[in-house]
Amino acid sequence: MPANCQYRQIQLGFKVVSNYSRWLTNQEISQGVIEGIQKERNTMLHIVGQVEPSDK
Repeated sequence: MPANCQYRQIQLGFKVVSNYSRWLTNQEISQGVIEGIQKERNTMLHIVGQVEPSDK
């Protein structure tokens, strides 16, 4: 990868509301992706929503 490039991995999850899980809305996804790109972090991974527990 060229030195002037940055790599970010953004994983999309889900939201748990009360006792059930739901997909992320378009607005939640886009806000999460923008946040993941703009924030300076030591890690390259940004998770939008939650990915655990996977059985939800």
